[in-house]
Amino acid sequence: MGLAIDPDQTFEFPLTGKQTVLVFRFLTAREWLQVSRMFDESFTIEDNAKALEKMLEAIKAPLVDWQIEGKPYDPSELDNVLTYADAVELRHNLLAKMTIEEHDRKNSVRQLQSASQSSVATATTGSMTAGTQQAKP
Repeated sequence: MGLAIDPDQTFEFPLTGKQTVLVFRFLTAREWLQVSRMFDESFTIEDNAKALEKMLEAIKAPLVDWQIEGKPYDPSELDNVLTYADAVELRHNLLAKMTIEEHDRKNSVRQLQSASQSSVATATTGSMTAGTQQAKP
């Protein structure tokens, strides 16, 4: 598989000033480009209603769930959940947050692997620290 992380992994995007949390999946490079192009296109559309439709289309692509009290997840209801300002916030921040989240997770995994490999190397070489030295008979 080409993705460095599990494609089923998700991350949360809490909307500013709301108790609304949207849950997104990570995108492949191709999908990321498609969503990025949809957001870019929304900037060029003069009709705000049509621009909003394009933003919602881009947001729906990676959206997999939401945490909103009293509103079960239904992506067809996204336009009843978000405001225009929410859509603009996501247009400006969603892909950046996704990239940062993926980067942080990859670094976290690397650190765990490095620590694990270091522990294995120490164990196999018989190296002991002062706190683990064997008592003399």
